[in-house]
Amino acid sequence: MKLAPLPADEPHRLAALKRYDILDTEPEVAYDEIAVLASQICGTPIAMVCLVDADRQWFKAKVGVSHQGGPRDTSFCAHTILGTQLLVVPDTFADERFADNPLVTSDPCIRFYAGAPLVTPDGAALGTLCTIDHVPHETGGMPLRSARVGLDDLLAEVVSLFAATTAQKAIGISLTPDPAAVVEADPWMLHSTVQNLLSNAIKFTPAGGSVHLSTRVRDHDVELTVADTGIGMSAEQLDKLFHIETWFTTPGTAGETGSGLGLLLCRQLVEKNQGTLTVASQPGRGTTFVLSLPRSLKNSSVGEPFE
Repeated sequence: MKLAPLPADEPHRLAALKRYDILDTEPEVAYDEIAVLASQICGTPIAMVCLVDADRQWFKAKVGVSHQGGPRDTSFCAHTILGTQLLVVPDTFADERFADNPLVTSDPCIRFYAGAPLVTPDGAALGTLCTIDHVPHETGGMPLRSARVGLDDLLAEVVSLFAATTAQKAIGISLTPDPAAVVEADPWMLHSTVQNLLSNAIKFTPAGGSVHLSTRVRDHDVELTVADTGIGMSAEQLDKLFHIETWFTTPGTAGETGSGLGLLLCRQLVEKNQGTLTVASQPGRGTTFVLSLPRSLKNSSVGEPFE
């Protein structure tokens, strides 16, 4: 087993971790949902939001494990925070850094690991979002199970989930449907993406504001738009929005908390469905997300797994 060296900026990194005041805090739904989503996207039984302290790793959120952390010297995540790129270990038995690691040779018997460093805007790697399996994986991946999905019905279902929240913040929700807006996609992935987009729109829209959802059929694809009258984002924030290495989080207009990671995973879900997710925003003038999906997937049979 090879121990990970300390990052060159270790004092700065630990100071940043302390500044965020997140270690040993209570579980939060926003982080738990991210761990679940990562597990489902990568098709692994274990996923964690892991923070690396001076001599331990601590799990802010976890799926598939009961313990809350462990020693830093055996931690895979201690290796991940040495850089800003995804660390993938397809088969731990074939990697000299980990082959005799106790986390490999005994519980939880790690054979596959993929970790993305969680880096603050000033460059400090606080920890990772990682997934783990008991069998080897070249890449992790969740099979896409396609079906015909009516976007208007999907929007109506998602909007109903936020009825209490929108009423509490006095936010108006309006819909411009297109009955022909039907796509071939994974229903669960699409539902999760739209739910996250609407949740963010409500979170960053002040009381009395509005959110408008619409669908539009084009030649070969369908657009689903979520537009709000919220606080908006600067050009700098937009540049960081979909990059794990510049992960950041911002409280909502009513103090709502969140992990800041949901949109990163949403883009991955959209791309698995051969679509695109784009955003336009200006401070004080709201934000518009446009989800574009092909009407039919390439190399796929409806109802069958697609990889």
